[in-house]
Amino acid sequence: MIIKKINIGNDTVNVQITKEEALKSLMNGEEVIFTDETEKTEIYQLLEDLKDDDTKFNKYEEPKKVKSKTSRLSAVLPFLDSKDASLLFRKAIEVDLNINPATIAPFIDETVLTILVDEYLSGKHQGLDVDSLYTFLSSKDVKRLFEYYLNQ
Repeated sequence: MIIKKINIGNDTVNVQITKEEALKSLMNGEEVIFTDETEKTEIYQLLEDLKDDDTKFNKYEEPKKVKSKTSRLSAVLPFLDSKDASLLFRKAIEVDLNINPATIAPFIDETVLTILVDEYLSGKHQGLDVDSLYTFLSSKDVKRLFEYYLNQ
């Protein structure tokens, strides 16, 4: 279990967080409490790998960075539950994680993709490459996107 202290008013509350949230908190310099040493080692290894990738990225080796993140991510995705995969998918879209959302799409619930299409049609995420997600969308969502493109 991973715990993070959160201040609510004058009280400090311990809240359980996911691995992804722990990684983000550590990247932001926030304190995280681990109850499992294996989980702690795994998160700190991911953090170190991300730092190594950022160093490589700063030396203009972007393709190598994307490949290494994607290959590590591909190894972990089948073992995530759909809730965690969906959370990672949303973060890949909303925050620039340099991860192609299509890599995560096979592991998420179809309703998450429908919500994404709704947001895209309402003007959000216009920089997103929706074409790469067609194979994972329902026929209804593909039809909605097609009509949207026709009306533009």
